[in-house]
Amino acid sequence: MNVPEYNTSFIIPHKSGNTIIYSTLSDILQLNSIEFNFVNEELEKNCFLFIRNPIDRFFSSYDWYVKLKRLYDLNMLNKLTKKELERTEESLKTFEDLEIDSLSKFIQKYNSFIESSNDTHFLPQSSFFLNDPLGNEIISNLNFNFRKEYDKRFENYNYRFFRIEDINDIVKINNNLLSESNLKNFGILNKPYIKPFYFLKDFPNGMNNSFMVFYTYFKDSLSGYHHSKNPNYYYDEITLNEYLTVCEMFKKECIFFGYDDEPNLVNKEFKRNVL
Repeated sequence: MNVPEYNTSFIIPHKSGNTIIYSTLSDILQLNSIEFNFVNEELEKNCFLFIRNPIDRFFSSYDWYVKLKRLYDLNMLNKLTKKELERTEESLKTFEDLEIDSLSKFIQKYNSFIESSNDTHFLPQSSFFLNDPLGNEIISNLNFNFRKEYDKRFENYNYRFFRIEDINDIVKINNNLLSESNLKNFGILNKPYIKPFYFLKDFPNGMNNSFMVFYTYFKDSLSGYHHSKNPNYYYDEITLNEYLTVCEMFKKECIFFGYDDEPNLVNKEFKRNVL
């Protein structure tokens, strides 16, 4: 999503809050009569790359496959465009060809899968951001130099990552500040300080509040359609060693995105839930 007037581009991969954040941004931009477009080849100078914990996203992508296959088998994907349906059928065929019918097999055969698929719902986030063609080492091997490749891809831009988990934290903080009890303490004339969303820092001030309202609305409205279960859902579907395999696969991407401490924390949580 490009906003020429503010020299800003928002880039959001599939399975990283794509639907909710794009819907929210589209509505608040239209509300403020700010034009935007989705011409991927023409990024603006300032690029905000929205990211999600790579490990959680991996498990969410498999959950998306399970739901997608069920809907396809029930012939309930009639609302998809021809292009979307073709991509869906290609992805399902890749799962079938590789005989992936469980989360364990998805973990075991993930490297083979990403070498055979071009569906960004299942590929690592970096394959979406770096826009490399199918079969390139960057897509099939997550051991490359992340800083070097991102700097190369965005060498003519100012790029910055924004974790979608932080959006929920900011919304929670602001909702607490705006709660009825706090408003009484602040008084009508003394409005509480609202924690801003950094990616809206150059936009009109009121857009922070608008983003929070619309984001909360879309999140609640789409809650039944989210493609991930509770983060703990996979504890009873895989072994600890399989989970550690996922952590190792995405270790460098986690560190580069700023999630370096979380695999260890989740590892402890995994052990607590299965022991």
